[in-house]
Amino acid sequence: MKFLYVTALILFGFMETNAQQFIVVGPDAPVVGEAGEDLVLPCSLQPRDSAVNMKVEWIRLQLTQVDTLVHLYEGYEDKYDGQMESYRGRTALFKEELKRGNTSLKLSSVRASDEGVYKCFIEDKSAPWYEDTTIRVQVKGRGFHSWKIAIICISVAVIVLATFAFWIVKDKRTKKQLSHAECSAIAYLHYHSMRMKTLNLNKYSTSEEGYQRLIPAISNCTTAKPKVTPVHDSVQVHCPVRL
Repeated sequence: MKFLYVTALILFGFMETNAQQFIVVGPDAPVVGEAGEDLVLPCSLQPRDSAVNMKVEWIRLQLTQVDTLVHLYEGYEDKYDGQMESYRGRTALFKEELKRGNTSLKLSSVRASDEGVYKCFIEDKSAPWYEDTTIRVQVKGRGFHSWKIAIICISVAVIVLATFAFWIVKDKRTKKQLSHAECSAIAYLHYHSMRMKTLNLNKYSTSEEGYQRLIPAISNCTTAKPKVTPVHDSVQVHCPVRL
């Protein structure tokens, strides 16, 4: 009995010594990532023994919600039960690197909400042994996307308003195209009306025949613009009265 007791103590001491020779190592300085880019959170065993048969668990710390699981590897596979919704589809371990004790986590498309403190927890149930380390993550450009969207919206609004203003001005400057009948009507009104003594030809655009029909109106006005207006290669409209 005494022999068995001593043997058990020796085995326990050996296992404890063997377990204590492994530590989990992470960076001392914060890991800085750019919003929208991928980020690797370094974590590894020292010495670099295989972690393939171990449990690797990444957890968020300092959160108010109950669910804090970022990523879980156990039983030679990834397990997503209980993983935080905001990390779904964005986390992965480097499976080939697990053989070398590398338990780093890849976090894709970093968000502003990813900033905080993470724990890398590793457990070898066959030892038994476990240890962890913490990594602080900082995200640069946390407000970049919001500002980018705002700038784009403002730019689009300015372009739309400028285009709208341009077409309004252009529309105002565009001469009204008159038909022959409309030219005859304008000429008739100006010729027979005592009140209509001003005729601005800059407002109208018509054919050579149309300008010919406006000549009677010009001859009866007291103010005409322009004084001499080129209408066509063969037509010149003059106002023979006082401007």
